[in-house]
Parts: sequence; C-alpha cells; structure tokens
Amino acid sequence: MAKSIFRTIIYFILLNTLVLAKIPDWATTNKHKKYPSSRYFLGVGISEEKTIAIDMARVDISSQIQVKIESEMEALEQELTQDNETSSSAEVNFKIKSTVSATVSGIEIVEIMQEKGKYYVLAVLNKEKYLSTLIGEMDGIFHKTDQLVKDARLMLKDGKIFSCIKNFTLAGEIIPEYYIKNSLLVALSGKSHSKFNQLSKSGISSEARDIMAHIEINIISGNNQEGFSGKQLPDPVQVKVEYKTDEMRAGISSFPIIAKYSNGEILTKSTTNSDGFFIFNPTATSTDNIGESGEIIVGLDLSKIPENLKTSIPKAEVAIFYKLKKLDLQFSLHITDNNGNVLPDIENKITSYITDNGFTVIDDAPFSIVGKLSVGKEKTIDSPMGNQYYIETSVQLNLIERKSGDVLSSIKARGKGLDMKSRSNAILKAQKGIKLSKKNFSAFLQKASK
Repeated sequence: MAKSIFRTIIYFILLNTLVLAKIPDWATTNKHKKYPSSRYFLGVGISEEKTIAIDMARVDISSQIQVKIESEMEALEQELTQDNETSSSAEVNFKIKSTVSATVSGIEIVEIMQEKGKYYVLAVLNKEKYLSTLIGEMDGIFHKTDQLVKDARLMLKDGKIFSCIKNFTLAGEIIPEYYIKNSLLVALSGKSHSKFNQLSKSGISSEARDIMAHIEINIISGNNQEGFSGKQLPDPVQVKVEYKTDEMRAGISSFPIIAKYSNGEILTKSTTNSDGFFIFNPTATSTDNIGESGEIIVGLDLSKIPENLKTSIPKAEVAIFYKLKKLDLQFSLHITDNNGNVLPDIENKITSYITDNGFTVIDDAPFSIVGKLSVGKEKTIDSPMGNQYYIETSVQLNLIERKSGDVLSSIKARGKGLDMKSRSNAILKAQKGIKLSKKNFSAFLQKASK
C-alpha cells in the first residue's frame, strides 16, 4: 500500500514538472538568450485574456523605466517646482509618469504562448533604439524652445512686447518635458543631452520677468469727469500700455485689456491698438450705493500669463473716477406674478437698484416700472440626495410715463432657483436671485429724463 502511494506521489510530481515545463522560462526569470538585458528591456504579461496580457507586458517595461528615473527625481523636482510653476511632488510625479508613458515607443511583442487558459506575453524594447528616439525627441524640443526664445528677443527689439511674452510663455511650458526626458536619458545612459546646459528654465523665467517688470498701464485722459447716471461720460477714457526702460519706450500693441466697474461688473474687454492705446466710452453708473459717484478699474487681462510672471508687473491696473450729476427722477413700482400677487422680494431688489442711482421710489411718481414674473425653463434633476427642482424665471420690466401711458423703455431681469423640497420653493429662490446689469439698468432709468 505504501509503495502504491509513493508511486502516485512521484507520478503527480512528474506530471506537474511536465506541465510547468510548458510555461516559458522567461515568464518566471525575466531573461531571454535572444534578448540580453544589456541591450533590451524585457516585459512580461500574464492573463487569461490575450489583449490584457499584451498591455501588461508593455506596462512592465514602462514601470522598469519609471524605476530607473527615481534616482533623478529629487533634482528634477527642484527644477520643475521653481518659480511656483508646479505646486506639488504629486504633480511632478504625474508629469514624469505621463512623459514616460508617452515616450516609450518601439516596444515589440516577440513571443505569445497560451497554456492552461492563460496567455504569456514577452515584450522587448531595444535600449539603443529607444535612446536614439529619446535623443531625437529632445533635439526637437531644444530647437523649438531655442527658436521661441530667439524670436522673442527679436520681437522685443521691434517693440512687439506682447508677442515676445507669449513666446517666452510657450518656451516655459515646453521646457519641463525636456527636463523630464533628460532625466530619463541620464538614468538610462549616464549622460545628459548634448545641449542640456544651453537651455535654462530659470534663465528663461528670469528674462521674461524682467520684461514684465517694465510694463505698465497709465491713464492718458478721461479721469475725474462728471456725468448723468445711465448715460455715457462726456469724454472717452484713454489709457496706454507701455514698455519702458532707460533705452526704450514703446506702446504695446494687442495687449488684452479688461475694464470693469469697481463692483465687479465687466464693462468691456478688448486689446490695445497699434500704439498701445485703449479708448472706450463708459456709461456712468453708481458704484458707491448712494448715487453720487462711480469707479472703473481698467487693467491688463493677465488670464493667459503664468502666475510667476503676473507679480512682476509693477502697475497692472488703474482706477477711473467720476461724479454723478443729480436728476430728480421718481418712480413707482408694481411687480406681480401671473395671478396678480405682488412680489415684494423683487420689488425690494429693484428699489435698491433705483436708489443706488440716486433716484426715489414713491407711489405717486410720474414714472412707473411695471413687471410680471414668468417661469421659463424648468426641470427635475436627479441627485444622490433625491430629486431637485430647477427653475429659471424672468421679469419683463417696462418703464411707463404715467401721464401719457407710453412705454419709454424695457429691460429683462432673470433669476435661477434650485430646491430639493418643491417647485414652489425653487420659484421663490429664483425670485430672490433676480439679477440685472447695473449699467443697463441705469440706461433704462435714463429714458425717463428725455
């Protein structure tokens, strides 16, 4: 009996050995005679699905290259996080992994075997070819960056300052990829790119900041005027964006400008003309909430400028002030819903808009503002907390001369409301959220003065 059991054990051992022998050696050793590790990266993937096994083999090679670059991580992180252009180590790591993933080209699938329902895949990457491709990519990035910087310097001499800044900005965005690829190159070959010392991220940033430090915006005319609320100021406002050094003074063309009232409402967006001037005709609107004065902030639109460059500008905005002439205009209000119910929330809001312009609300005024609330778009939104009711409302306001009954002007106010409990609550929120452009409303009220 014992001999029978022993023979059975030996049989199963031999059987398992034969089965295991069918699994390729490279699947467990990560070595292959045809593809020595001195010349190739080897990646292995094992899965019940062929496509997954192939992907795993490719990822295995990318992971090995990622490990190779870890020794270069600290220096690379310092380079990429300078000037606050990258906020964290996690972001640097993400950039590196993304670049490694995008850079690893030339992986070949050289063997695929299937055994007992599993696929065994061997992928290889020729190190010499990979390094040659990597160097070629770095050559391309270097030449592109170098040309951007050279062109930027020529643009500066020609007075094309904004175009110059854009070039420096583009160069700064490209350089991190060049540094990451160079760290890969050092990790794999022990040598930096041949032109690595000729390209400095900090140098480019410093040069760009120096240019920004000589840009400023100044008021040329149109400050401290007096005008009626709701009407254009008598004279246009004129500002100029300039680049000024001891050797050079030039207006900057095509620089984006944004003008807004001091309450945040945007008045206009545009760009400077060929001589660096920006001229516009603002509507006088009260921003002091008592109807006596207004303020407009005109500034450089830096939305597309890197954060580390924005702070270099010594004077990025100017303030335009004006006083409002008094008009003794009086208005009555009557805002209702479709059922004729008075809506005090909306009436109170419209009252505040009127008094902000320095005018009065009384019942027997010569001018009436009449409006009726209507419900427009509405829908039910599914959410993890349950259904939510979304409502959009509007009020068509008509300015009416009481004596003649003529409609002098019209304007529409809109509001949005969202509530989980009921549609009616959403409508109430939309009523309370009714908004108007103060500039447009001031112009609407001015029709009573004609």
